[in-house]
Amino acid sequence: MATVAAVLVWTGIWAVLTRIFSGRSHFLRSLGIALAGTLALVVYVELARYFAFAFIWPLAITYQYAALWTVVAVICFLHLRNVGTGRPWFKAAIVTTGLAIVIATQTLQRSEALSDVGRQYAGSQLMPPALRVVSVRERDAFFGEIAKLKAGLDNDRGSSKTDAGH
Repeated sequence: MATVAAVLVWTGIWAVLTRIFSGRSHFLRSLGIALAGTLALVVYVELARYFAFAFIWPLAITYQYAALWTVVAVICFLHLRNVGTGRPWFKAAIVTTGLAIVIATQTLQRSEALSDVGRQYAGSQLMPPALRVVSVRERDAFFGEIAKLKAGLDNDRGSSKTDAGH
C-alpha cells in the first residue's frame, strides 16, 4: 500500500510541475513513467536476489544501490522530458551529475561502514536448492580438497619453522 501511495504522490508532484512549466499536466504519462520505473526497480531487486543465490554472485546485491539509483535517474530524466522537450542534453547532464554524486557519496559511506564493521555475506537469503545453478560439490570431494589444503598448509608451516631455526 505504501508503494501505491508513493507512486501516486510522485506522479502528482511531477504532474503539477509539468502543468506549471508546460501548461498541461500529462498525468497519465507521468503515471506510466512512474509505474514503469517501479516495475524496473522491483524486477531488478528480485533478479539480483536470484543471481546472488543461484550463481553465488554477490555483486548483484553488493552494488544494488548503484543500479537502483540509475533506475531512479532514468525515471527523473523521463519526467524532465515530459515537462518539456527542449534541451535534452542539459537535462541529461543534470541527472547524470546528480547520479554520480549520489553513487559516489553512497559508495564512500558503504566503504567507511565496511571498514568499521567488516564485510557481510551478501547471499544470506535462503531459496530452494533447485534454484542453485552452480553445481553442488559432493561431500567427500569437498572434504578431500580440504584435507589436501590442510596437508599443504601443515607442510608449509613445518618448512617455515625449519627456515626460522636457521
